[in-house]
Amino acid sequence: MVLQYGCTYGVFDYIFDNTYCMAEYRTKVGNSARQDMMFLAVATELKDIAEEFDVGLMTMTQLNGKEKTLDVIDESCIFGSTQMKNKLDIGMITMIPKKKELELLAPLYEDNKFGKKIDINMVTNVYKARYNRYGKALRIWQHLNRSTGRVEDYFCTDVDNEPVQIDRTVLDNLNLI
Repeated sequence: MVLQYGCTYGVFDYIFDNTYCMAEYRTKVGNSARQDMMFLAVATELKDIAEEFDVGLMTMTQLNGKEKTLDVIDESCIFGSTQMKNKLDIGMITMIPKKKELELLAPLYEDNKFGKKIDINMVTNVYKARYNRYGKALRIWQHLNRSTGRVEDYFCTDVDNEPVQIDRTVLDNLNLI
């Protein structure tokens, strides 16, 4: 797609324990391949393709259930292989915020200066952001419109829910098609 159509971004949906993929990988490396090694191999291959063709690639994977009990959502919540983190430029887990989190954050947004009601129904936990300048882990508090798929970012915090000031992104010379 890069060579034929000039694509600059793609989505691989998604890294999981696919019987065919696992069988192909086991044939390639021998029968002793563990599931976590297969996940790492797929992530490595995707990273190599992205670098070779100079494209952005996004992919997803499943969670392992730890996210339900942990206060800090990070790579330990990834199903199969936390080693995939080493291949990522950006790693994040998007969730519905817990009630106790919203209660804790209420003072940050109840008396807001945005001029409209803030309705947080999604939080993106960024556990890796290569080359970022805002710290190791961030939480982006958002509203997802489930009818249109549009996301509105409200504010960011660190993992201790302390506010983090993020500079606004301004796109120059943007030609919309």
